[in-house]
Amino acid sequence: MRNPTTRNPQPNTPIMKRIAKHLFIVMLLTIFTQVGGIIWLLCVPIFNWVNRKNSSSIQKKLIKTTAFLSIYLLLCWTLVPAFAKYGGRVALPTKYSTAFPVAPANKLFCWMNRHYVSPKMKTSLQEIALNMQEKYPDTRLQYLDANFPFLKGFPLLPHLSHNDGRKLDIAFLYQDTKTGKPINGRRISFTGYGVCEEARKGEYNQVAACAKQGGKMYSMMKKITPQNRKGMSLDEKRTTELLRNLTQHQSVTRLFIEPHLKTRLGLSGEKKIRFHGCHAVRHDDHIHIEVK
Repeated sequence: MRNPTTRNPQPNTPIMKRIAKHLFIVMLLTIFTQVGGIIWLLCVPIFNWVNRKNSSSIQKKLIKTTAFLSIYLLLCWTLVPAFAKYGGRVALPTKYSTAFPVAPANKLFCWMNRHYVSPKMKTSLQEIALNMQEKYPDTRLQYLDANFPFLKGFPLLPHLSHNDGRKLDIAFLYQDTKTGKPINGRRISFTGYGVCEEARKGEYNQVAACAKQGGKMYSMMKKITPQNRKGMSLDEKRTTELLRNLTQHQSVTRLFIEPHLKTRLGLSGEKKIRFHGCHAVRHDDHIHIEVK
């Protein structure tokens, strides 16, 4: 006779919650850093050991967070660059130098492994930066998102095409709004994106045209970025020179900027400068370049 008190075994809820939590963290770290999810899984045995040895919840979180970040940074600065070379990608410099006057607009791009490119892209960027200094001494370029270190086709969100080592975003060059003096090494926003050079009266407004076509993501970065320029304005002379250097470089195949900037800067005849389409995000806050 069946015992009325007998019940079907239920899954261990705490264990299922921990597994779901780990999977969610792995997914986020993979999306934003590519290798962070794998490193998190490698740290799980350490997390379990910390849970057994400590009773304080705050102490556990502090130790586990410190352990993960330490191992993550160690591997990202040692093993990841070494293995990335086998896949044909190299890291861009993390700080300016005389030989390579280029650095990230925000070190987060490097900490999140979003600063990898093909050797050809790295060499081309170095040559372009040095060419800029011949006409405008002390000019230093800032790069934004590049690519992840591994796997062709692996998406670098929210970008649509930064997935093969041949794409890179470069910040515009700026000047002091009051004095007109060149500004180097200072980003216009936290990420370097989102502070846009709007179309002026009489210029073709591609942003408005894309909005009419339903391009909801087109102005996404502007909507989430504070519009405080901090005394900075677009340095049209140097930015035009930068764009000319880019279009004239034999390895560069195409560039994306907004149509109104292409016209304003006198670059209407440059065939390498294209429109990226309303399905992407606007490009009046940075330059997107591609190499062979």
